[in-house]
Amino acid sequence: MRVTQAWTTTMQSLADNPDVRTVTNAASIPGILGTIATLLRDHDGSNPEMLEYALNGAYQIIYALLDAQLESPDEEDDSESAIGNQAKAMVQSVRGLYASAANRKELDRRRGKVLELLVYRRIAELYVDGDCQMDCSVTGNNAYYHNLKGREFDVCAWDENRLMGEAYECAVRPYGLVYRDCTALITLTKAVKEDYADEDNEPWFRVGLVSFEHSRNMRARIRKLAGTEAEREEFTMIEAFGWDNLDTIAQ
Repeated sequence: MRVTQAWTTTMQSLADNPDVRTVTNAASIPGILGTIATLLRDHDGSNPEMLEYALNGAYQIIYALLDAQLESPDEEDDSESAIGNQAKAMVQSVRGLYASAANRKELDRRRGKVLELLVYRRIAELYVDGDCQMDCSVTGNNAYYHNLKGREFDVCAWDENRLMGEAYECAVRPYGLVYRDCTALITLTKAVKEDYADEDNEPWFRVGLVSFEHSRNMRARIRKLAGTEAEREEFTMIEAFGWDNLDTIAQ
């Protein structure tokens, strides 16, 4: 299998957007992801007053989380002021993401790119440069790849030397992930297995759906998208990831 960047340069460039990267950096701090995931999931920018109210509440939560993580609260660098400044910076990063978006469509793309970038960062370190891509397409030599022609995956990786890889479809909320996302991931899994059907070593390949919801809601979404008993069995190959278990995606 070969993984290459797709033609969607707009989505590719979003990974370098300063607001997207700043929010992603904040969400990458241990313990903070759940709070930022809730903000991005529950607010589409249509109600600025409710967003501001939520941001104020998020500041209190983040402050408490950072304070609880301190091992030496008496150290000067861990002062109350320093904690407050860090919490404010994280909240401001989310505020900036919304404020600088030109329209609703751009904001939706930014929120989605934060999630993709979080997934990408967690798995990219397991692969050499170029083996892991965002907004990518896959090609190969069996019939299953033909069925994926024109299909893009949010995050995909493949290491030919170790015969290992993974692919994920991401959406801010579960209903943004649909039936064709599941069937594409299943088809890709079959394509990889077919490549090595005659080999002694079976490749390790994981596929999953990811959102800013809790993973149990993602599991329910996968079950709901299966239309038949056969699909329900097949879709068990798709793992469910939410803000609560996103860190395990790199294990």
